Amino acid sequence: MQIDRKYAIIAGIFVAVCVAIGLGVKFGLPQNATSSTTSTTSKSASSLSVKQFSLVLTHQLVNLDGVWKWMMLANGQLDFPIHVVTGDFVEVEVVNRMNVSTSIHWHGLFQEDTPWMDGAAMVTQGLIPSGETLVYKFSTGNQTGSYWWHAHYASQYVDGIRGPFIIHDPQDPYLSQYDEEIIVTLADHFHRSSENVLKEYLYAYDPAPESGLINGRGRYDCNYTAQGVSCIPNSPLTVFNVTQGKRYRLRIINESAQAAFTVSIDGHNMTVIEQDGVYTNPTVVDAFPIATSQRYSVIVTANSAIDNYWFRATMMDMYSPTGTDVQNGVDFNVKAVWRYNGAKDQDPTSIQNIRTSLNVYTLGELNGLTASTIPTNYNNSIYFSFTIAYDPITNASVSTVTLISGTSNFYGSSYQMPPRPTLQDMLLGNPLPDSSNVIPVTNGWVFMQIRNTDNVEHVFHLHGHTFYVIGVGKVLHKLTHRSVTKVATFPRRDAIQVPLCTGGVQEGMMRQDAYLDLSIF
Repeated sequence: MQIDRKYAIIAGIFVAVCVAIGLGVKFGLPQNATSSTTSTTSKSASSLSVKQFSLVLTHQLVNLDGVWKWMMLANGQLDFPIHVVTGDFVEVEVVNRMNVSTSIHWHGLFQEDTPWMDGAAMVTQGLIPSGETLVYKFSTGNQTGSYWWHAHYASQYVDGIRGPFIIHDPQDPYLSQYDEEIIVTLADHFHRSSENVLKEYLYAYDPAPESGLINGRGRYDCNYTAQGVSCIPNSPLTVFNVTQGKRYRLRIINESAQAAFTVSIDGHNMTVIEQDGVYTNPTVVDAFPIATSQRYSVIVTANSAIDNYWFRATMMDMYSPTGTDVQNGVDFNVKAVWRYNGAKDQDPTSIQNIRTSLNVYTLGELNGLTASTIPTNYNNSIYFSFTIAYDPITNASVSTVTLISGTSNFYGSSYQMPPRPTLQDMLLGNPLPDSSNVIPVTNGWVFMQIRNTDNVEHVFHLHGHTFYVIGVGKVLHKLTHRSVTKVATFPRRDAIQVPLCTGGVQEGMMRQDAYLDLSIF
């Protein structure tokens, strides 16, 4: 989700496509809930069981980049991690001690048999009021890999309600190829609350953040601080302490409102092994792009000289036409320190050298579908178009969506927050607004084509499913079907960048057997 025109809830571009296959709405308060705040980065997995956690949500004043800000935190910290094992049943008690209502989404979790636990506010559930508690209960099923949890109401996660959700796999095919794990979170950071940023922002270009964060730390240039705002210079950066000779699995999660990054580590290459909870063919690169909501796992061997090296997450400029007129002090070169044990406690002087960067459209699934095994017939087809238009009456940029399927069509629609959850209205047979549409489908394969006519790329995330990327291109009226052909296996994931400008198109297909919810970033 974005906190501007790309932020689904606020800007009005959110489509809920709910499938009526024995769904029910369940919303209740916890009974005899217990909690656990244990987290780990070890490779070993505990036995399968019921895992119980508690997220106590509060407002707290924190300093992440040199400037103080009131944020919304879980258990008093940013990026509170949840660690479970494949097959675990999970119970998370969410205690809302904030002065606003909220909901929590488990990003990337399929929620098989429990779609009402997905957490999309007013789509699958009502809000958790201030002072109330809700226990989410769901199974991890057969899923493995790197996910995250976050608020799914308004723009709250931008202000801190978010964290990693890691599903450890005892059968991990790459388990023998790394020694330790490190979680890395990336985010853009705004000094004002996202609500205040949105109130003042009406235009097509994204509001620029003041800084970027790696594991909750950044460094703002205090020379740009607004009058009357205190700033602590040279804010400390995140340091990753590593041992020469060891191999590290980095689970990298982009929790940004809108920022995409290019990730690299000076003096080291990386082997990509996972994207969005799906094992990939091992692919060696020097750098890779990661868009909002996406996750990657890479293996890095600490085989360089004992020293300090820059860990770089270079923010892509989506905030200005030229890339030179952002005036709020944001440094697009977000950094942390990759420090070998035995190296001096000082900033690196290393130099970036990128020779091979990842092509996200060709990173195939490990042992996945090939051109000869992927289905050629579909039970259903959905054609989806995303447009930004200028409204002369309100002097604002308006986001609209057009969707065409065999059973439901709507044109030029903007999202309206419904008075009741869409899932509830669907089951009761109530009329729905244009932007909340039920598309009855049968179990089987669904073909989806997404067209982006905006002047920046957009990320599309699918709730409850992963999909295969089978076509991508930039065309005005026509896309050659199955344009992703030079791959051993097709990519499978739950979030994908759709190219910018007129006719940027992405084609995908998925198995449809549960609740489906599409978010636009």
